[in-house]
Amino acid sequence: MGLSSIDKGVDSFELRLWISSMLIPNQLIVLKKSDSAYVGQRIEFFLQADGRTSFKKHEINDSITLKKTMIKLRNHDFRKMISQYEISNFTDNIADGVTYTLEIATNEYYKFITYHCPEKYIGHDIYNKSFSEIVKELDSTFQFYIPYCQE
Repeated sequence: MGLSSIDKGVDSFELRLWISSMLIPNQLIVLKKSDSAYVGQRIEFFLQADGRTSFKKHEINDSITLKKTMIKLRNHDFRKMISQYEISNFTDNIADGVTYTLEIATNEYYKFITYHCPEKYIGHDIYNKSFSEIVKELDSTFQFYIPYCQE
């Protein structure tokens, strides 16, 4: 898919939201700022039986919208975010649904966070609520389909 590694840091900011579900194609949302340029992509990808990956990229070229999304995301303290499995007294009781993996990289840190159906647990804790808000903010810009989890 032509992505560079971000786990060692990036010059400014990069966010990747990996979305997987049995009901929809796998998707990757990329939002990054490098120097003064904003880049946005929605990538649908498929793992083929022979091990190859095929993908289709959708570029988001509206730098004003991307910048506004970036500003909204600053309301979340990514450094303090934890993965869903780290939440005290949390039990995921949904067998199927959507799994989100969020990678955030700056020139100071890298985070890797995973959530499964966070919208079903908004009332459980601040972490599921915050993660759900991030997904909604990204969806408003990148317009990917979010199939809400059902019990």
